[in-house]
Amino acid sequence: MTDIAHTVRTWRDDGRAGVLATVIATRGLGHAADGDLTLLDDRGATGAPLLGGAIDTHLATLGQRLLASPDTNHTHTLRIDDGAADAAGLTCAGEVDVLLQRADALSDELWQALATGRPVALAIDTGGPSTSVHLADRRIIGSFGAAAVDDEIAQVATRLLNTPGNHQASVSVDGHDVVVLCWNPRPTAIILGANAIADALQAQFALLGWDARILRDGDEALDAFSHTHPGDAVLVLDHDPKVSTPLLAAALRAGRGYVGALGSRKTQVMRRTHLERAGVSETEVAGLHGPAGLDIGNRTPAETAVSIAAEIITFRSGRSAQPLQSTTGNITK
Repeated sequence: MTDIAHTVRTWRDDGRAGVLATVIATRGLGHAADGDLTLLDDRGATGAPLLGGAIDTHLATLGQRLLASPDTNHTHTLRIDDGAADAAGLTCAGEVDVLLQRADALSDELWQALATGRPVALAIDTGGPSTSVHLADRRIIGSFGAAAVDDEIAQVATRLLNTPGNHQASVSVDGHDVVVLCWNPRPTAIILGANAIADALQAQFALLGWDARILRDGDEALDAFSHTHPGDAVLVLDHDPKVSTPLLAAALRAGRGYVGALGSRKTQVMRRTHLERAGVSETEVAGLHGPAGLDIGNRTPAETAVSIAAEIITFRSGRSAQPLQSTTGNITK
């Protein structure tokens, strides 16, 4: 998305228009995923292939048709036959719903956030011109014309912004059919305290595709935290309340995606006492995961890192952490 944002901003400077094309639903097509997107220019050219190029020819025509109309967006259902699916590397034929949105009708705050790698969500009314952009600092640009509608959309956007990765959701409220698209950068974990568990956590997060910073100094950790986003994580391994309390207090007040701390249950009672004395509310203190991790019988630093990473994934996904054989949810084959 960084490249797309830079391209759109260049087009704006040059007075050119373009269209953002996003897959919002697929039926069939095997492994094709919702959320695939590309950029169409005002001359009929397509950027990165969408769904392996299976619908690029259609998109170029549809994009130019949108730019020639007074509308800001159109949603199209396109059929992909067996031949096109096979040529694109898709498993089977199917249908795809594609949302086309004029790029120049979207606020510059969206493109600024994407260009700088900051989390952002975009809500689009598929039946009208209304849009809203939701930033990581909880600012909202744009409105759907009614506070109740805006509030419900904001709740969806906030949930997506607190989940690492790129996501989308659909919501119907008061006659508006809205698609919410969310882009989150590579998640970051701030780890305060340098020891064997910190090293194991850094290695574990690397396997998950996260960035992890191990910091010894409380002031350095606070500075690093000031650059984090809602989907990031904060972990405290240091037991000194003078060092750990300021960081935990800042993270809990900001409502980061996951805030955890190691230590015995006695240590956790002490942590909560220091946080309350620092002015952190009871509700905010309740958001602390301490002792951090799931009870998986971990003994070694590496096992503890797995335990903590598993709890973070569970917390973000809202799942139960139960054995798959005892659950009824979808299981990836």
